[in-house]
Amino acid sequence: MINEEIKAYLPEILHPYFASDTEEIRFRRNQKVMFLSATEETISPVLCDKLFLEELLDRLTKSSPYTYFDEMKNGYFTLEGGHRVGVCGTGVYQNGTLSDIREISSLNFRIAKEINGCADPLFPLLQQEKLPGILLISPPGCGKTTLLRDLTRQASDSRAGSKVAVIDERSELGGVYRGASQKDLGMRTDILNGYHKPDGIQRAVRSLSPNLIVVDEIGSAEDIEALLCAAYAGITIFATVHGDIQGDFKKKIKKLEEEQVFDYYIYLSAKNPKNRIEVIRTREEETQ
Repeated sequence: MINEEIKAYLPEILHPYFASDTEEIRFRRNQKVMFLSATEETISPVLCDKLFLEELLDRLTKSSPYTYFDEMKNGYFTLEGGHRVGVCGTGVYQNGTLSDIREISSLNFRIAKEINGCADPLFPLLQQEKLPGILLISPPGCGKTTLLRDLTRQASDSRAGSKVAVIDERSELGGVYRGASQKDLGMRTDILNGYHKPDGIQRAVRSLSPNLIVVDEIGSAEDIEALLCAAYAGITIFATVHGDIQGDFKKKIKKLEEEQVFDYYIYLSAKNPKNRIEVIRTREEETQ
């Protein structure tokens, strides 16, 4: 089904190069269109010139690009189905504020894949009496967001009385399109879409009384402080961070580690496309 959904967005000439494992499609002006999976890059013979790029943007935005401009100012816009299109071009500023994006130079079509069941190996962790804090760690492109999405769904659906708040700053987890989530994040989940993480976390704590807060790609000092406030309020945290098993992410989350916010550290890699989970460490193992 997702294959046909993606093909509907693409010119027919590109259909033969789209595969079921395609994760990104890169459209760069005056370059050939490229299809990327986790393990392979396919360069099509189709040249993306100025007219091709303009017609593609017109197609993706249903001939109304300016209705997506508020999103584009953040560097992307979201399509029905939760797919995200990154936008590069010439930024025009007025009084220090981005007022327009002209001369679009490239588009990055990121395919939002929902793989229900990919978090099954972690399901036993969710059955503990107290829901544990979980941090997913990996380099880009290893499926952290996909795994976090399914982990959230399973936590939401399997724990009676749970109240889950997802802070979806870039519309990647729920893929919200015109107010409706395009992905299944569970029946006990509220989605704060488009909020900056610190603001969304504070609003969730104040108004939603969540047992669990879910955030993708933490890293800024403001993110860390907001998550600490939530943890001090007794709220469990599921999060992701860019990093690898060498521990290059540790400086970012030092305070969270010191306050024992996470009970499990789960490392992902692209070595095995069928199971991205490489290592699961408890808090005690991680700090040894």
